[in-house]
Amino acid sequence: MITEAVDTAVTLAWTLLLWVAVISAIGTLLLLGGIAAVAWTLRAAWRALSRRLSHEVPENGPRLPRAPERRSEPRWALPPEETPGDRKSQKAA
Repeated sequence: MITEAVDTAVTLAWTLLLWVAVISAIGTLLLLGGIAAVAWTLRAAWRALSRRLSHEVPENGPRLPRAPERRSEPRWALPPEETPGDRKSQKAA
């Protein structure tokens, strides 16, 4: 009878130890997962806020199309009579 009681006590101790280990592992995973989720959320918010404040476009983000620039012909490409600012064209006018 005493051996059965000792055997039951040892079995219950091992079962309790196993339950403590399993619950601790699950609690640790939940805690680390929660910390990681909060850290990821805060990092995303920080990056979005810093981008908004610095007016930068992210490298992999959408880029807005630029308006086409209208450039005049370079001075050397124009015929001599159409060169703006030329003294000859100013005298003729």
